[in-house]
Amino acid sequence: MKIYFERGGGFAGTHITAIIDSKELTQDEGQELGELVNSSNFFNLPPLVTSKKRGADRFNYKLTVETEGKRHSVVINEGAVTPELRTLLQWLTAKAKTKVE
Repeated sequence: MKIYFERGGGFAGTHITAIIDSKELTQDEGQELGELVNSSNFFNLPPLVTSKKRGADRFNYKLTVETEGKRHSVVINEGAVTPELRTLLQWLTAKAKTKVE
C-alpha cells in the first residue's frame, strides 16, 4: 500500500506532504495502516468530503491510496471528518511529521 498524503491550512497555514509506503514500515505498522484504511471505509468515500459548517483555521487533507490494483483520491475538510477517518488522519500526520524531521 502506498499513500500520498497532504495536509494544509490550520492556524499557521502549515503544509505537510509525505509518501507513506507500507514496504518501508514495520510489519505491525503496515498491518495497522491497512486496518485504519479499511475501518475508515476510504475506498467508498466520495472524491470531496466537506461540511456545511464553516470554521476558521481548519486543516484540509488530500489522500491518494494505492493498493492491490486500486487507486482512490479524496480531498477532506477537517469539519467533515468521521471518528474512523480522524484516527487514520492522525496516524498519517504523525508518520508524515517523522519523515520531515
